[in-house]
Amino acid sequence: MTQLEQIIQSLVAAGRVTPPPHHNNVEAVSETAWRELREKLNTISGKPLSEIIIEDRGEL
Repeated sequence: MTQLEQIIQSLVAAGRVTPPPHHNNVEAVSETAWRELREKLNTISGKPLSEIIIEDRGEL
């Protein structure tokens, strides 16, 4: 269990937060999967996704 998961469990147990309905139906994405997705997005245009979004908004 990650530190974040432990913190969330503590907050839920203390009644500070309420998990959304069906929150257990969603599988956590592994760090490896995030890394692979980031690499794929970076190779599509050679630019970071944030830069692509800014350009699409016309903010440059």
